[in-house]
Amino acid sequence: MNDLPASQRLAHALRELKKNAGSPSYATIAAWGEQQKPKVALGKSKLSPWFSGKSVPADGRPFTTLIDLL
Repeated sequence: MNDLPASQRLAHALRELKKNAGSPSYATIAAWGEQQKPKVALGKSKLSPWFSGKSVPADGRPFTTLIDLL
């Protein structure tokens, strides 16, 4: 897997975390984000590119919240 681009390695790691968390849907993850204080936007348009490796998250609260939730 080391020959994959960093974005693909991150996507693989995120998919593993999601699987280990019981494979919550994007809607469930978004709802978790909405329950945070303050709210964290974790909608499908943000999550899908992260989980597919099309983009990587910027450092910040949405990504760290996702990791904490999973």
